[in-house]
Amino acid sequence: MSEAQHKIAERLIILNDRCVGLLTRLYNIKKSCGNINSRPKALTEKDFEQAISIVVKKFPVNDLRKHSSAFSNVDKSKADVLKNLHPYYFTFVHLLELKEHVLQQLALMDANQFTLDISLNFDATTAFFNMIINFISAMILLSRIEERKSLVGLYNAAHELEKGVSETKFPRLAQLIVDYDSPMKKLAEDFSPVHRLIRQALMSISPIYKRRNISAEEQRASAMISLASNPAELLYVAQTNTCACEYLSVDLMNRWIILCVTVCHNNLLADEHVTDLFYRALRDGVCIRLFRDENVLVFSMLQNLFETIKGYHKRCQEIKDLYNITLQTSVSFHAHRRQFLRSALRDLCFLFKDQPGLLGPKILFIWMGLSYARDEVNWLLRHNQVWPTVIANKKAKEQTDVGINDKALPELLFYMIDLQNLMLKHAGVIARYHSQYVQKCDAIAVAEMLPSLAGLSERESILIQTAVDELQNISSDTCDLRAVRLDCFYFTQFDTQLNQTLNLPIQSRYAVTFAHICNHFIHALHDFCPEEHDDIVERALSHCNAVLDRLAVRVAEVIGRMTNDELILAQKLSPQACANCVSHAYQANGARVNVADTMPGVESYRMNREEVTDADKNYIYLVDLCNSIGYSKEIQTCDHVFAPREYLHQHIESELISTLHRYFRQNNVEPPRKPSEMHMLLSSQISVMQTVENCLRFDLTQFLNGVYLQQTQPQDSHGKDTLASIYSRWYLEVLLRKASICQLVYSEHLRSFISASDVVPLQFAPEQYTDTRELRALVQIIGPYGIKLMAERLVWHVACQINELLKLVREHKTELHEARISFDKPEKMRELTAKLSFADSTKDRKQGKEHSTSGSPIESVLQRVTIIGEIIAFRNMLYDALKDVVEQRLPFLISSLNGLFHSADPLGKVQMSEMCAAAGIQTDVDVALMSAIQAQAQTNRPNDDEEYYQETCLLFVFIAIALPKLATTKLSLYKAGVKASPNNCHVIPLAVNSMASALFYYHSRSDIQERMREFLALASSSLLQIIGTPEAEHMEMHQSVFTLLESLVKDSPWLHFGLLESCFPFTMIRSSFFKCYSHAEEAK
Repeated sequence: MSEAQHKIAERLIILNDRCVGLLTRLYNIKKSCGNINSRPKALTEKDFEQAISIVVKKFPVNDLRKHSSAFSNVDKSKADVLKNLHPYYFTFVHLLELKEHVLQQLALMDANQFTLDISLNFDATTAFFNMIINFISAMILLSRIEERKSLVGLYNAAHELEKGVSETKFPRLAQLIVDYDSPMKKLAEDFSPVHRLIRQALMSISPIYKRRNISAEEQRASAMISLASNPAELLYVAQTNTCACEYLSVDLMNRWIILCVTVCHNNLLADEHVTDLFYRALRDGVCIRLFRDENVLVFSMLQNLFETIKGYHKRCQEIKDLYNITLQTSVSFHAHRRQFLRSALRDLCFLFKDQPGLLGPKILFIWMGLSYARDEVNWLLRHNQVWPTVIANKKAKEQTDVGINDKALPELLFYMIDLQNLMLKHAGVIARYHSQYVQKCDAIAVAEMLPSLAGLSERESILIQTAVDELQNISSDTCDLRAVRLDCFYFTQFDTQLNQTLNLPIQSRYAVTFAHICNHFIHALHDFCPEEHDDIVERALSHCNAVLDRLAVRVAEVIGRMTNDELILAQKLSPQACANCVSHAYQANGARVNVADTMPGVESYRMNREEVTDADKNYIYLVDLCNSIGYSKEIQTCDHVFAPREYLHQHIESELISTLHRYFRQNNVEPPRKPSEMHMLLSSQISVMQTVENCLRFDLTQFLNGVYLQQTQPQDSHGKDTLASIYSRWYLEVLLRKASICQLVYSEHLRSFISASDVVPLQFAPEQYTDTRELRALVQIIGPYGIKLMAERLVWHVACQINELLKLVREHKTELHEARISFDKPEKMRELTAKLSFADSTKDRKQGKEHSTSGSPIESVLQRVTIIGEIIAFRNMLYDALKDVVEQRLPFLISSLNGLFHSADPLGKVQMSEMCAAAGIQTDVDVALMSAIQAQAQTNRPNDDEEYYQETCLLFVFIAIALPKLATTKLSLYKAGVKASPNNCHVIPLAVNSMASALFYYHSRSDIQERMREFLALASSSLLQIIGTPEAEHMEMHQSVFTLLESLVKDSPWLHFGLLESCFPFTMIRSSFFKCYSHAEEAK
């Protein structure tokens, strides 16, 4: 049979594929059995422990009759055991068959005197070497599976219990397991007959290996992967007689040499050339790869093998000396290589990005660079894993720790990924160039050489001619880069390197490389082991997600630090800081003293550019991280697409919002931050985000709108309270509640709430939360939406207070009706007032705490109306602040809105009230309050509209006849300096005007003006009845109460001072103001 009929090349391809497939299955079995969660169920059953112990102890002999009791549980579940262990058992069976086929293939090649020369038969030679080392690796991996005897023996026992005989292949399989307990010794016996073939192949790779495996200095001197070293030949195609050998993995050649020489040591180590090649490979490192993250310590393996052989004492000593040399030199040797490759690959990246057309003629340089880089990465990961176990001397470990823990590894990985992506991007250019080159150069040259070939058979001539025809018709194909993938099964080193990269700012720009590496995991799968598909895909997705997540978290952390720096700078320019500087400068009785603190702006002066501040470090760190995030718009991993920017947006949003909430209130005891302070933080965040936008192009306006607009709503997208809701709750439940108990006073002059007295200490200064500057800052924080939310909550409480007032009206409807028709009868009015001033304790107990807070119905009415006035006053302050901000931000829009508002009729103004409220423009009719009253009236109002209207009218009668009661308390004293009374009774006119506009507009009778005139007449009559009566002596503050009428008319669009003069002498009001101001002057 001829060589062609043996199909040696085809068999090599098939056997290599089976070797890799079985390696994958053996690796999966080893990992599954090593993990308690994935172990075969049959090995974890407690009922099988005794049987497994006997199987392992007596292996390969199973005497089921003698140990029938131990195997009774196995007999009960034999069907399940066979089903559970079937994949494991037949994996070992396939390995047995593979061994026979491999040895048969080697014998066939040796018998046919097959010629192996890698420079001539590259594919055949590499397939030959790969078949040998894969088979050796499979046998070593088999010996590392501790449960191999349990799996095989227990399956055979179950088979024998099921069918009465042992499994047919069990005797040979058991012998295989026993023979390969010490795999290298047995492998040396198996491969010894084919040592001639192996030597021939090794000698063919010797010159290539020696030329490729050189130090970094030699690589730099020879300019192996440098395009700039010879610019004259930049456009010429890179050619060599051994093209494929130029990017052949040096790490792979090391495995070929070490494993092949080891299994044929008897014959090959007698050759000086092979021995020199062997020692060169050993000096490369202390371990080599078997499969994925399974490694073998070379020197330990050789020592254990050679020590059992007589006459190898000298060889053992040489191995020991070589081991010491390797420990001392290999780490620095490879560290210098990685340093050289980083600069070389960086130059290639820059050059090919600038001139992608060079990828066609100079693609060989990229293959060479990637091959070298991949070898170095694999070497580092492999030795990083085993280094702690091979270094016993602590001092030596400290010296080599720098080379093993390479902090610049991410940079090398980044350039590898960058070159790979560059080739994928321009794959069409590369394929088109080489397809045309083959058609127009190589195919023509081969066709010209074909007639000169002699001694070819007819079949060989046909094959060569067919090959030439195919070359002439070759077409572009896709770019396949699976050979340069980076399968990462060193997950511990993966996480360690990622953490190290993120913690080292200078390397942080390369962090996204780890996410791209996850895309290579899928190429490690093999058809022989489909069960690991889900696990590897899940690991790839989870690691890619973790990389992007941690990268985005780190960006968010840097943004947080930069925001804090910006906030500190802004605080130095705040009015408080300015006041402190002035205070320090003019202390000690006005004597000027030196200010020890540094002034704002000093940080901008540079004495030396080499001095790097913390702000500079954060900025550089942020730029590098943003470059990493922005390197790819999307990352494809296992049919999934990851968008790095989306991760960044999510984490930045979370960082911004969490920073705002943390800064708002550090604990529940202290008062919240002032709006101006929060606005300062907000401005700092926006300033930092503008810096991020400069580093990473994205729509900042849309992003900030999406983030900060949520803070103007009741809840954000995560269902948490926003700044608008928190501030609304605090102002309503804390600040306004203190005002309702007379601890705070609304000052019309200062346009803010102030402390009522210094006797009762407060945790906060109310004017620092309610003055114009603070409310404008609040408006800029929560915007018109937030102001609308606050206004709705405020008017809802006003509507609740009105409902309580209407309840009081219903209880005293008879007295109020009489008072309405008897306001010109002083005696009758005093009698009715006396009745309403009497507190019914029995009724108070029935009505509960809500109605019994004040002593009498009149006092309750006054208190509730005052609360309404305080709330309305605060809401008006919010609207004024909103109007100021809108006028500043949108002057043209507010001008147009004002023109539209002033040109509209009264009904039109009401209809556009909601639009006006969004700009802070107040209308005559409080439509928001009317809507709140309407919503609550669905459950609280009487069924008869007329009755409800009458109750509303009586409510204002009640308020009018209650006003004289204010004159009986000293808290009603009108303080001219702040234009306020300690009990806030000066806000009652504001409350009356707002209530009247809302309530009477709700009834739709168009009689707001008539009702207000009626109220003015009743109030004037009630107050005039104080003068000249015995009760006047007890109403010392009646002059302060008289001023309320002036405020009522001034703030009402339905009343005028002429009407007031007809009801109440304005001279008395003027006299009251004079006495109030005189009292204020005397108090000074």
